[in-house]
Amino acid sequence: MAEKNFPSNIEMLTSIPRSSVADDLMSQIKNLIISGQLGPGAMLPSEIEISQRVGVGRSTVREALRVLSTMGWITRSKRGTFVAETLSSDSLPFRDVLEMVQLKDVLELRLMLEGEVSYLAAQRAIDEDIARLSESLNEMKAALSDLPRFISADAKFHVYLSAATQNHLVSRVVDMIRDALEEFIRDVLIQHPEMPARALAYHERILKAIVSEDPAEARRATLEHISDIARAIEVRQPREGM
Repeated sequence: MAEKNFPSNIEMLTSIPRSSVADDLMSQIKNLIISGQLGPGAMLPSEIEISQRVGVGRSTVREALRVLSTMGWITRSKRGTFVAETLSSDSLPFRDVLEMVQLKDVLELRLMLEGEVSYLAAQRAIDEDIARLSESLNEMKAALSDLPRFISADAKFHVYLSAATQNHLVSRVVDMIRDALEEFIRDVLIQHPEMPARALAYHERILKAIVSEDPAEARRATLEHISDIARAIEVRQPREGM
């Protein structure tokens, strides 16, 4: 494996308070890997360099690196310590990634995912799915002046929508991003107080299309809803065909 040295990466680490030092050091290194500041195959500084940089003992550094190695984040050999070339789903927990995402990341994911979710839901939803979607829609109506309740009901609608696809993997993915989805909705609605009423109207269209078993309209209403959000927050959408 070719060594990919990042000469300044020692400066990315900061001093750590004495409490939970091994865990804190692990978190710093993981965040550097997630953010791409330490890329696959990058060589980490030596134990002594890390120890001096963050102000902890070598035994603490050694323990943090040992755990990261066990989890698959890094590999260790006589030549040094390197970021793993490939991170498994176990070594890169999805929630760790979600902590790093930006508003535009969630928007782009929704544009790629949710139109097809609605399309499938309109084809496959059963009575129980429609009942849950209707319940969450009624919660949104009742909470138009109660932002925290509205946000929770909005996010639940999308979780129930994914369940209506009858695709367990799709449902699981949407459930995993629920926290990011709620944060996304919160950020948009706080900045744009007119959005709850508009969002409610789109959700009503989506549910009506699902009840009518009209997948094309369900997809269209969903994409128009997300495009409306994109215009509101002035995030440029990817051009078609790119």
